Amino acid sequence: MKWRKASGGTRSDLGKRCRDGFASLKKTCRKLGISFRDYLGDRIRRHGNIAPLPDIIRERAAPASTVP
Repeated sequence: MKWRKASGGTRSDLGKRCRDGFASLKKTCRKLGISFRDYLGDRIRRHGNIAPLPDIIRERAAPASTVP
């Protein structure tokens, strides 16, 4: 009998890519101070209450406008 590991590993390359993608998304949300759960729920339900992450990153990376 062959036993499968149950240590959080995946069984396929697709599973590994999915896990890695979600881990990356979660880290990005954390760095931006956005709840991963809220962001994912907003995307799944297509509410559009939270801006896409690339837009948030660009907005925060843009230099502050100078006011004379």
